[in-house]
Amino acid sequence: MASVLQPAAAGESAGENPGTRLRLLSFPVLLLAIVVFLAAYLAGNKLPDPDLWWHLSDAARMLATGHFIRRDFLSFTVPGRSWMDTEWLAELPYYLGWRLAGLAGLQAVMTLVLAALALGIAGLAWQRTRHCKAAAAATVWSLLLATVSFGPRTILFGYLCLLALLGLLERFRQKGQAPLWLLPPLFAFWINLHGSWALGLLVLLLFIAGGWRQGVWGWLYAEGWTRRQKRQLMLAFAGSCLALLLNPYGYHLLLYPLALAFREGIAVAHVQEWRTVDLHQLRGKLALLLVAALFALTLVRRRRWRLGDLLLTGFALYCGLTYERFLAFAAIAAAAPLAELLDFLPAYRPELDRRGINLAMLLGLAAMLLYAYPRPRRLGREISRTFPAGAAQYLRRHRGGPVLHSYDWGGYLDWQTPGFHDFIDSRADIFVSAGVFQDYLAVLRLRRLPALLAEYRIRRVLFPSQSPVTLSLERDPGWRIRYRGKISTLLEQRVPAL
Repeated sequence: MASVLQPAAAGESAGENPGTRLRLLSFPVLLLAIVVFLAAYLAGNKLPDPDLWWHLSDAARMLATGHFIRRDFLSFTVPGRSWMDTEWLAELPYYLGWRLAGLAGLQAVMTLVLAALALGIAGLAWQRTRHCKAAAAATVWSLLLATVSFGPRTILFGYLCLLALLGLLERFRQKGQAPLWLLPPLFAFWINLHGSWALGLLVLLLFIAGGWRQGVWGWLYAEGWTRRQKRQLMLAFAGSCLALLLNPYGYHLLLYPLALAFREGIAVAHVQEWRTVDLHQLRGKLALLLVAALFALTLVRRRRWRLGDLLLTGFALYCGLTYERFLAFAAIAAAAPLAELLDFLPAYRPELDRRGINLAMLLGLAAMLLYAYPRPRRLGREISRTFPAGAAQYLRRHRGGPVLHSYDWGGYLDWQTPGFHDFIDSRADIFVSAGVFQDYLAVLRLRRLPALLAEYRIRRVLFPSQSPVTLSLERDPGWRIRYRGKISTLLEQRVPAL
């Protein structure tokens, strides 16, 4: 079959010989080391994440009880409410990393997953072009764009599944056949890792639609599937849909992405990663440059786009620009087409390799990574600059009633303070459906604050020191400061005199 983009005119570079072997100290290996180093470097300060802590709590409870979590056990506002731990399988590696080495273990798991993601993107781009320089350049751009999802995030495992899916589909496109029987097990695994399995199903549908008929329409063309290939793809799709039922929550887990999309609008509107990309920020400019580069290179190289590529890349870019959270999805989807448009870069010539220079550069990358890799003490400082570590210690020593606190801090306080139950945490869905999220937004706007505190029987409040909530209560003679740290202040309501 032809390449994803129509081949360049005669005389243009066709990339490297597909049969070229990668030697240990070859230039392609050096390029792989560079993309892995970049992924590890970009992960250096990404450990503080509000979701991490309740994921650890979930994993600890699940392993301790031997049962999947079906009801809330972390909050005092919705205790016992029905809730599905939709990412239970992806939580386990982070928890095991914590058990083995604490913060250093968490950092190691995150770094390894991001390194695998970088290698997966590079492999997908290489599979498309067999051009190591073009693949490396596209991978670097994709990693810079995907940093929105960097951190100890469960979605990273979903993106690894996406790369596996795209790799299988690319092989099917190139060779006319592939082990599509692997798709149902992949989706059975995926649905227990993260809700991004829904994107995977859409990607598979777009791939099938892109070759359903054959034709050329100006700068767009499609390679039609044979009748046998259509049957294979549809059977793989049906099997993948059935495999999604292999999860501890049954069909309810299949409905979760729809519930998030249509019922949790208020959370989507107020959580940063669900907002539309800000084109004035660096991440937005990178996304805009990616769109411009794809368009400009298409015109300059005079390439035709395959329909399947256009459908996938267009859908992914729409998702990424509409919701910042999906910029990583856009980066992965655009990596292979971008690499193919960059195949004008000089081809790799093994005879020009200088193993001594390559070895020196590999050792230099290893030394820089060892130097930049965060030590446990630095990780602890990063956590303390983001979460109220001092306030958590105070709460462990001074037990009391429920605490109203910042949204991002709920999971951390649960994890660090045994017996603590939060007002709200970053599992936004469960709090939206119960109305707690709306009450929290009212608190931030200083609306009905005394009434809400009375309704939830709250006498202690923990917020950033310069937040409007903290400043308002500090001026209220009915409240007094119990703890003040670098980033947080804990206030307690005075008991009225008898």
